Amino acid sequence: MAKRRKYSHNIEGVWIDIMRRIFACALLIVWTATMVVVDPILADAVHQTIYDSIAVSSVDIVATPGIRMHSGAFGVSSNEDFVLAVSREGYFRYPSIYRDWQTTGYSVFASPVDEPKFERYDPNRNEPTTSPAAEASHVPRMSYYEPNNTVVYPSDNKAISLRQPGTGTVLFELEKDKIHSLDVAPCGTKVVYSISSGPNKGLWVYFLSKGEHLKLADEGIMPKWVLGGASVIYQTDGLSFGDRNLKIITADLGVKVLINKFSPVPVVWHSSDGKLFISGSTAGSINAPPQVYDFERDVRHLLEFLPERTEIRSLVPYYDYALAILIASDISGLYLIDYVSGRYKLLHLIDAREIGSYSSIVVRQEGIYISYDGAIRRLTTKNADMTIPIEMNPRTRESTEATIYQKKLNPLTGEEVGFNTDMPIAQGEVIYITGKAFLQVNALFGEAEPTFGDYVIDENDQVIGKVAKGM
Repeated sequence: MAKRRKYSHNIEGVWIDIMRRIFACALLIVWTATMVVVDPILADAVHQTIYDSIAVSSVDIVATPGIRMHSGAFGVSSNEDFVLAVSREGYFRYPSIYRDWQTTGYSVFASPVDEPKFERYDPNRNEPTTSPAAEASHVPRMSYYEPNNTVVYPSDNKAISLRQPGTGTVLFELEKDKIHSLDVAPCGTKVVYSISSGPNKGLWVYFLSKGEHLKLADEGIMPKWVLGGASVIYQTDGLSFGDRNLKIITADLGVKVLINKFSPVPVVWHSSDGKLFISGSTAGSINAPPQVYDFERDVRHLLEFLPERTEIRSLVPYYDYALAILIASDISGLYLIDYVSGRYKLLHLIDAREIGSYSSIVVRQEGIYISYDGAIRRLTTKNADMTIPIEMNPRTRESTEATIYQKKLNPLTGEEVGFNTDMPIAQGEVIYITGKAFLQVNALFGEAEPTFGDYVIDENDQVIGKVAKGM
């Protein structure tokens, strides 16, 4: 009987242990399922907060290289201590008859960020100069290696590396071939570069430690390292935009077409590791509309929600969103675009006539650098989680989306004569706290801050109140 009882006791212990394990597994399954559900929700909440709260608090001009600065070659060092820009130099051939611009060459201009003063910079001799460089077949683009605050760019048959203007060195030099474009890998140990013509045409990789050049492909320009330096994206060098494709060479040396035939309008593309940001126009039927393409997941986010006939001058990554300089039918400027949910909002107002063909964006930490109207500006961002007290019209009580516009004064009499429709200052939602009205700000549009008496306009362009107290 004792043996039997002992055996029965063991059976009970085993069953209890099994039940405990089943219960623990059930808890683990429930916890895992909960985490699967909760994590995206938490991530989406953070995503939503950044979009709603980010705003531009100040705008400062850091450099003025000239109206013919080329957008593809404007850059800011990783430490934000100096700016480099490539400007197209020349003259108007018959200025009194028609504006026929004759290009004499491209020059690199350098300026400190804290003391804006541009100097023409000899890209080969690494020193200031008074003469422009010779005419180039293309405009060099800069590549940045952030850990060393180093800029690398092509100049004729050389790759120039510098940490400060005037202190550059020749990273490598080819015997005859001209370097079209290049990019430094994130590890800083290799450079991919392109040769656009001649028997050595194609993509090459230069290994700094070995001083060795290896050919990667027989075609391609504008190469860019992606996926941590494991793959390369490049553009085929077609005779026209319709003949150009974007391709990727993967780690196993496989080649895949990402974008098949660019649209008829000029397209600028940027990459952020596993995504492509492709600008263009929303006008008509085009082959490659503006989009953000996640090539790791093979998912395309077409920017079809933008107003019709919107032109995108630059489209770059910013957190989980995109920043874009848009020429729109109503308000042009710098926009924040949530390409996943299809939302967009204005961050900085720009006159469409000042944007031109060479406007672009560079993001460095919390600073956003944009170029337009011949100048490079630094936009400082801040969290716009703020409220502005407003005095509402007596009959307006419900919450609504509204915009604050600057009041307009008669310069002769000083009397108020309405508001300036070209000067939106802030945007947000009208809310009521303990019976008082406030504008919960989610966007600031420029340097001006709301002041007493500025107008509050609803979505129907109706005046619903005025600012009761400035910021």
